[in-house]
Amino acid sequence: MDVQAIWLIDDDPMINVFSAYLIEEHFPDVKTESFTFAGDAIRELDRFPKLKVLPDLILLDISIPIING
Repeated sequence: MDVQAIWLIDDDPMINVFSAYLIEEHFPDVKTESFTFAGDAIRELDRFPKLKVLPDLILLDISIPIING
């Protein structure tokens, strides 16, 4: 399987920045997108037919305020 896009969902923005850095450093062809609110990611997924690239992998913090994993 060829991973092209990874979504990072964590309420701590520094975790998202660090995770994106590590992924992009080791896998330069993989595009990352970060969300600090799970609801924002869900709204983005709701745009499914219009999305240019669907995430192949979603890394989700299991303890996010309001909506969690």
